[in-house]
Amino acid sequence: MNWLDAGILILLGMGAFRGFRRGIGAVFVGLGGLLLALLASAYATPRVAAWLQSTHGTADAAGAFLQRYLRLPIPDVAMRLADMSPAEIEGALAALPVAGWLRQLLVQQGPAIAAIAGGNLATLGDVVYHLLGSYLVAAVCFAGLFLAFRVVLIGVGSLLTRMLAAAPLIGPGSRLLGVCAGIAEQGVMVVVAIGLATAAVPLFPGLAAVLEGSALAPLGLILFHLLVPMAFSLGAMITP
Repeated sequence: MNWLDAGILILLGMGAFRGFRRGIGAVFVGLGGLLLALLASAYATPRVAAWLQSTHGTADAAGAFLQRYLRLPIPDVAMRLADMSPAEIEGALAALPVAGWLRQLLVQQGPAIAAIAGGNLATLGDVVYHLLGSYLVAAVCFAGLFLAFRVVLIGVGSLLTRMLAAAPLIGPGSRLLGVCAGIAEQGVMVVVAIGLATAAVPLFPGLAAVLEGSALAPLGLILFHLLVPMAFSLGAMITP
């Protein structure tokens, strides 16, 4: 455990305390708004990121920026990545100072992107920086959309909370459920923060050590990669 775990536990404790004070009704409204913001952001992010790439080339620009200022130990050798096996690519990526899950993402997506891009991505470094740039743009889009949806839903939730406050019914059962919902609400925020923080790992290598030295951050990262695809799938079902 490290200081990040202590901070996570403090945040969860604050959520439990707020849930105890407000009761299940008010906290449930906040949790529902948070999950709706997550759903909407996960659904909209790939569409916004694709639009930005097609109109402004944001992923290409981000990849070029990272390639210019981020020095990763990547062999600068032209190779036909589409003809390489995942094991061969994984061996070439073994020295990268990135989190294990991100390395696995590169292993899985590298050959496909190399095949699609053709001659535009001639080296392993080109593929890696393009993927890192794409992921960084997607993370920024997700963060901005999540914040925007969250602000709107907080306004809607405050109206519902005032309606609930007009007829308060906060007994022991409501407080106990409020504690659980408060922890869940704060936990979702922590999971989203951890997931977005990983996008900055290539820019701040020390951040990788903090995340990997944490006992709770890996669990939060697993939950993030479960929640976001799940939210995207639900959004695709709801929205034609």
